[in-house]
Amino acid sequence: MVTLGDLTNKGSYLLGVMGCKYVNVEQLDLLKERLEKAEAYTKYAGTISVFSKKKETAENLIKMSETISKIKEPVVLYYKSCSTIESLMKLANAIDVLRKWSEPNSQVSTKEAADAFDTLSGALAAIIRKLGSAVPIVGQYALIFEEISKNRFFSNYYKIANPETRGNSSDWAAIKQADDAFKP
Repeated sequence: MVTLGDLTNKGSYLLGVMGCKYVNVEQLDLLKERLEKAEAYTKYAGTISVFSKKKETAENLIKMSETISKIKEPVVLYYKSCSTIESLMKLANAIDVLRKWSEPNSQVSTKEAADAFDTLSGALAAIIRKLGSAVPIVGQYALIFEEISKNRFFSNYYKIANPETRGNSSDWAAIKQADDAFKP
């Protein structure tokens, strides 16, 4: 039986082999976007130049666009692979924290669990977004999980609900009032 630890170790190994461990995924995404724009702009310029008297310039711009496209292909593949592996690693780590938190006499604090739920939501959003194009309705869930993660829903709720951090928060009073209204 494969355990979560095995997956985490294999994921770390994959990250190292692919070099993803040493690449900032956000920078890779930025490179991908800039290559896409460069390809589109040079293709557009080449298309427009066809109508000028400089046919050689138009041909060179279109060839440049094709070359940029060839450069972009492995960057896009590498970006997709690294971002997927990174999302899966975050998901596995968050699940591991939550598993430990649910055990009796856990050393994992409720705050750490709240942070793990936020991380889990972000990782799920990223994975679902990748699957969303195959099953459009699934993509809608990515938006929900993304907002939960972006707004740190669980961490913020922990701050409000935790007696040590909430103080006399008006948010807590509103939550308590709403909760009391639904009690039988």
